[in-house]
Amino acid sequence: MVTRIRREQVSAVAEKDQKTNLWPDQKTSKRKASEPKQADKEVIAESIAEQKGAKREDASEESEQGSETQYWLMKAEPNSRIVKGKDVKFSIDDLAAMPNQTSQWDGVRSFEARNIMRDRMKLGDLVLFYHSNCKEPGIAGLAKVVRTGYPDYTATDPDHPYYDEKSNPDDPKWFMVDVQCVKKYPRFISLKEIQQYKDGPLKDMVLIRRGRLSVQPVSKDEFAFIENLAMQEEPAKTETRYEETPKKKRARKSDKFVRREKFVSKLEISLFHHMYLFDKAIENSLVGRQGDKALYAGHFDPTFKIGNVPNGGYTASVVANAVIQYTSGGKISQPDPIALNAFYLAKNEVGPYVIEVNDIKRSKGSNGYSLVKAVLKQVKNANEADAPICTKADDYDSSKYIPKLLVIMTMGKISSEKGPTFITKPTPVPDRSTLQQPKSFLGQAAGLSQFIDWFPDTSTFPKKANHGQGEPVLKHRIRWKDGKDVDLVSMPAFSDLFMPPPSLLGDEARGGQMWYPTMQMEVQFKAFPKGKEIIASFASRYIINGRAEIDGELWDEENRLGPKRLTYSIFGPHKEGENQIMRGESMSKWQIAGRLVIAYVMYEIFVLCIDFGNAVHRDNVEKIVTANVDETTHMDTEEERRRVIVGRDKVSEVSSSDFPGTYRGIDDSWNLEKFRSKFSATINRMSEREMEFDLVGIDASIANAFRRILIAEIPTVAIEKVFMFNNTSIIQDEVLAHRLGLIPIRAKPSELSYKDADEDPTDLNTIVLKLQIKCERNPEASKDETDQDKMYINHKVYSKDLLWVPQGDQGTRWANDPVGVVDDDILIAKLRPGQEIDCELHCEKGIGKDHAKWSPVGKSTASYRLLPEIKIKKPITDNLADKFAKCFPPGVIEVENVKGVKTAKVANPRKDTVSREVLRHPEFEDKVALTRIRDHFIFNIESTGQIKPQDLFAQSVATLAQKAHNIRQALGDLRDTLDEH
Repeated sequence: MVTRIRREQVSAVAEKDQKTNLWPDQKTSKRKASEPKQADKEVIAESIAEQKGAKREDASEESEQGSETQYWLMKAEPNSRIVKGKDVKFSIDDLAAMPNQTSQWDGVRSFEARNIMRDRMKLGDLVLFYHSNCKEPGIAGLAKVVRTGYPDYTATDPDHPYYDEKSNPDDPKWFMVDVQCVKKYPRFISLKEIQQYKDGPLKDMVLIRRGRLSVQPVSKDEFAFIENLAMQEEPAKTETRYEETPKKKRARKSDKFVRREKFVSKLEISLFHHMYLFDKAIENSLVGRQGDKALYAGHFDPTFKIGNVPNGGYTASVVANAVIQYTSGGKISQPDPIALNAFYLAKNEVGPYVIEVNDIKRSKGSNGYSLVKAVLKQVKNANEADAPICTKADDYDSSKYIPKLLVIMTMGKISSEKGPTFITKPTPVPDRSTLQQPKSFLGQAAGLSQFIDWFPDTSTFPKKANHGQGEPVLKHRIRWKDGKDVDLVSMPAFSDLFMPPPSLLGDEARGGQMWYPTMQMEVQFKAFPKGKEIIASFASRYIINGRAEIDGELWDEENRLGPKRLTYSIFGPHKEGENQIMRGESMSKWQIAGRLVIAYVMYEIFVLCIDFGNAVHRDNVEKIVTANVDETTHMDTEEERRRVIVGRDKVSEVSSSDFPGTYRGIDDSWNLEKFRSKFSATINRMSEREMEFDLVGIDASIANAFRRILIAEIPTVAIEKVFMFNNTSIIQDEVLAHRLGLIPIRAKPSELSYKDADEDPTDLNTIVLKLQIKCERNPEASKDETDQDKMYINHKVYSKDLLWVPQGDQGTRWANDPVGVVDDDILIAKLRPGQEIDCELHCEKGIGKDHAKWSPVGKSTASYRLLPEIKIKKPITDNLADKFAKCFPPGVIEVENVKGVKTAKVANPRKDTVSREVLRHPEFEDKVALTRIRDHFIFNIESTGQIKPQDLFAQSVATLAQKAHNIRQALGDLRDTLDEH
């Protein structure tokens, strides 16, 4: 076992050993009676001999300390376990969080394991880090030996969990080594999975033959096989095994070498997968954590640069690799990337980087989606030789790093996705016969020839180099030169390792040489790719105002659709000497600032989208439809463009289209006068706690911003701490404190300041309430009384029993508006004679983002809906009119007598819930149209009573205005900073 417990002072024996790194009695120490049996020692000796390439009965220590790397497996407990009052938990993450990612491996109390550590291990040996004594044991990562065996001083420490009273510091009995974390595997390899290969490549592994040994040898082939298992996207599937007869067993044993080779071949595993160029280029390792962020560090590979900066797709794969590491090992239940959205904020440089990774939204169910945010940062001039390399979290100062790339990844579980799939009129897979290797790579793509084979369809290329005009369409085959299989983490790179389709228009059409920096890239993963080759088709259908939209599909060798990608790029003339931001292109400083704004807005949108995604269970019917849309058609009138079309099976026209470039000949540029003419706000009803009003002429993003601010960012006062002096009621202290915390407090948040966690309470940041009540029998009640209200005094504890205790000058300041509870009749507890509650409550200022008790609508609602619209296209009369009215909620449709004929008419569409019940009846199919007005929002605010609803909305508007002001000020500061440089 191993523990993180460290002593400030080590024994003199250990200090001596640290200087010599050799214990003189290693070879001559006597074996004890409790050491392993001779048969067990032979098993270990056989495995050690195998990993050195030959079996020998007696190997000298000098030969074992040779230059060949040895491999071992060492076990530790990843879950908390208290021994002698101390936690002996130690996982791969704990090792990675240690200073220099290094720790002593102490606490081993097995003679067999001790002998391996003391006599066999040498510097540079690799160690498989194994999680044991847990629900799912298995291999979690890789470490290496950085210090050979020396006395384990913890054995002589009486306070240590692994103290051995028979151990003598002058004649040490136990030894340990120091190990350093190399990497955490992208995928946890469970013992159950390892045991699947007990008749194959791992049949001789000591872990399977003698599983309880805490330190054990691993052969070179076994180590390579485990490494490849860790690199696979999912556990490899093996053949079904059947019970063998003795004859078959003898035949298998005599032919074990051939069978082993067949087994590995059948799994299609390369024993040196981890040595591929791309795998090494995207490699990064966990250096620790800061708060809720995990920190991964690495160095961009110069092989993958285009011009003077790393390729954009390659950098996205680097970040994706860190995210996949972060989500591996059971951290979240969705291990596979479903979508990647990358926002390129500034120029990446070939040099060291740090990636901050943290959760945005975590789904509890295995069929949901989780959202992970990753920000790649570099120091200024990261490409210089002396650029600092982050090796541990304690040395990381985020203020010295510049954000370069923001990635939002949706994680799910591809293997468990269910539901029908419909693809209509899909993009055809390019004909392989048209994809031929060119004589040379063109332009900036020349650098790619070092590591990929490229087979484009040159029929869309300009007829002459850099002259003439081609088509902005690129079709090609692409593969790694070193034979690496394609996988999910390489898909972002494959989505960008090509010539930009706009470049195929030719210099004459473009107006000269151009650069094509990526502003934003989206990759949607559809399935696990197979094989060693990717076929892709990309096209730029829209190039407007210097912005190019590039979309496309990628297929694997089996012509299965892999990812879909969409990129937004800008292009402009390339001029030597200008400030180059991405791929050496020329960009204005305001374009850089614009990227930051886009990234911020999209970040908020993704948080909203994942809320919806988790609400839709994957087992429900899900349709993915690629519609054949005529790009030349569009809604003719502006009123029609404001409608959301509600159909029987779907809702269409849900996205806003009032932005420039959507429709030819229509000016959709935003201006203040146009907004003023269309905007209106009308209050429909209002009371002390509830208000309904209409907002017309705004975008859904603004309406939703108001809703989120109302729920999470309007400050109130709530009970934060409860000091319990006496509680003899039947309610536990924790439950009682939680009930008290949810009681709305009437106090002015503006009169209080926020209190930090380590700050002392004062009259400026804390309000004190007191609850002191005791239940007694009513002496005036008759013996036959059964009414509890007459039998007992104070047997019900209400919120009105909370009494304000002014602190400092609070009594004077708030004399005209004293602190209290919003509602006096909230039942807190019930008591019986002799029971009492005596506690002091501290109220603090906070917001709903921190806890729902601070939300002014958190226990109520803040919501909006679009205004329904019902259009009767043909008269609905007689019996159909009655049936038509019953398809809607009461009050929506009225039936009138028009010239002696019962006729249906729309009375109040606001009451409609848009249930679409009417569309189920074929007799109404061509007689009614259901729509919603996209920019007409019916808002409903229900306050807890702490703040009036009209004041709540006014504060939400002020908060949003302040956010806009902060962004504007930040952009101004950024402009000033850029001007200085």
